Amino acid sequence: IDCADEETAKRIAEAVQVVVTAANQSIPLARLDGITFASDYAAALNNLDRGFGTCTPLTPTDEKYGVGVAMAPIVLRDGVLKARIVMRGDFGHALIGEDEQTKGLAIHTLVYELAHVGCVELVEQALPGVMLSRIEDEFDAERYACIDPAWSGYFAARASAAFRENAGADYLELFLAALDRALRDIPEARLAYRFHGDVPKLFRPSLKYVSAILQHAANLIGHYDGLQKSPLDSKGKLAAALNKVGLCAWFDAYQVDLQTLWDHRGEWKSFEE
Repeated sequence: IDCADEETAKRIAEAVQVVVTAANQSIPLARLDGITFASDYAAALNNLDRGFGTCTPLTPTDEKYGVGVAMAPIVLRDGVLKARIVMRGDFGHALIGEDEQTKGLAIHTLVYELAHVGCVELVEQALPGVMLSRIEDEFDAERYACIDPAWSGYFAARASAAFRENAGADYLELFLAALDRALRDIPEARLAYRFHGDVPKLFRPSLKYVSAILQHAANLIGHYDGLQKSPLDSKGKLAAALNKVGLCAWFDAYQVDLQTLWDHRGEWKSFEE
């Protein structure tokens, strides 16, 4: 959309097909609806025909937690649940460019989103219809919105790890930034709560910080699990940050939980899992 002439679009499509074919060897892609590159990424997300009604518009990632460049939202096509990948237009150009570093980033980003498409297949195979079902309990619904990008992010990072082995440094920086922001802002919200006593006013804003921590930690763990390496860096930045907030034991337990979800992929017995 508004980012390539016909000849360039054809070259990008050919490059995409090579990546999709390679990824499809380990990621189920039957539910891939298609891939859109757009010069105006936010508008492309907002204008996407999803095939079903939703009260939550698609928006890019909050730039406080990293620049949003791609997403794979679910869509409904002829009664079949699929996922449509939407990416910034410059990533399409990077796939056919000469700069190997930029091309590598674009390939990795595309495979990461293809892995999200694979997640749709795994969930729908095990629990048909659950992805479009409504969570009746409001508190559970808010909590699931918080963890959904975390477990699926783990899957995507693990499945795409081999396509860009040095992505771990980026995942680490994003996780550390999420921790720092939570450490700065949540205590202020807790202090304010002592005066206003409004639980939702404390809970809802804090949830975005928790969600960012869960998602970036899951990406970090998933990437290194995909490489069969430890997420602990040689400079000790991760260990120091976890020690500072007393989350070392939590991080280990979280890694085990995510690994268990991966090991049981496609064989889940209920949504509660």
